[in-house]
Amino acid sequence: MAARKRAAVPETITAAEYTRLVAGLSTRYTSNRRMRAMLALMYLAGLRCGEVCALESGSIDLQGRSVTVPHVDGLTKTGGRRVGLMPSVTLDSALQEWEAVRDTSSPYYFHTNAGGRVDTSQVRRRLAQVATAAGLPHVHPHTLRHSWARNALAAGVPINAVQSALGHADLATTMVYTRLSEQQQIDTLAHTPAGL
Repeated sequence: MAARKRAAVPETITAAEYTRLVAGLSTRYTSNRRMRAMLALMYLAGLRCGEVCALESGSIDLQGRSVTVPHVDGLTKTGGRRVGLMPSVTLDSALQEWEAVRDTSSPYYFHTNAGGRVDTSQVRRRLAQVATAAGLPHVHPHTLRHSWARNALAAGVPINAVQSALGHADLATTMVYTRLSEQQQIDTLAHTPAGL
């Protein structure tokens, strides 16, 4: 009988890799400030790329530590939701840098130079360029979201809070972030006394 195939473990990046990733985005350029803030919301708040692009002006409440995520057709199954923002100097700094240059007359929080909505394909393309330059060619927007979920669970955030923040209708979807790779499982057990 063939061995059962292990379920896939979501790809994630470390904090050091994230720092390396955004280091390639000089804040001299408005588009880079926007990109840094968008990536921060994916990596440090667990938002989907499409949700970040759809954020409306006034969605971010740094004092109240929350972001209001709108319903996005074909992406979210339910109406909008509020997501708590964990304390993060990196997130706050990225959002404040964008706030300093963004056009508040646009209905979108993240907007193009003409005030329109940023397209997800534009974000994916730019992320691919930045990731390749940083030596992280396999990073995509969902990698950042996966990383937030793994980090939140590792920090002790209850799984139902992670489920709610991610907008998962079913807890089983969120449970994927509790999976360990085979090597992680071996390393963990190799350093845990059996007590006998």
